[in-house]
Amino acid sequence: MIWFADSSSLVTLYVPEPGFDMVRALPEPLVVSALAQVEIASAFWRKQRLGESSARDALLLSDQVRADLADGRLLALEVTSSILTEAERAVARHGLRAYDAVQLATAIVARSALGALDGVATADGALADAALAEGFALLPRHE
Repeated sequence: MIWFADSSSLVTLYVPEPGFDMVRALPEPLVVSALAQVEIASAFWRKQRLGESSARDALLLSDQVRADLADGRLLALEVTSSILTEAERAVARHGLRAYDAVQLATAIVARSALGALDGVATADGALADAALAEGFALLPRHE
C-alpha cells in the first residue's frame, strides 16, 4: 500500500490529535510533497507562538521531520513543472488554494508515476473533497 499524506495530516504524526490515529498506522514510506517540510515547520512554530508548545519542541519536531525525510520514512517528491501544470488544473477544477493544489497535484502525479496510489491522508476539507473527486480513497474518512 502506498499513501500520499498532505501537511495537515503529517503534523498529526508528530503532534497527535484525536481522530487521526489511523494516519499514524499507514504503511511507510508516505509519499509527500517537498513543500511539506516547510508547511509542517510552520505548523510547529505556529503552535509555539500560540503557547501550545515550546521553541525547543518546534526545533525537535522539525529535526524529526528532516530525519524522516532523510531516512526514507517520508518520500518527498520535488515540485516539478508537471506538478505545477497539474496544480493549475486542480485550481481550475476544484477552486483550491495554491499550496493545496500543489499537494493534490503531487498525489495525482505520484499515482501516475508509481502506477498506483491507495489514497490521500488529509485533515483539510477542501483538499479532501478534491481528492475524492479525483478518485482517491481518504484518511481520515471524509463524509
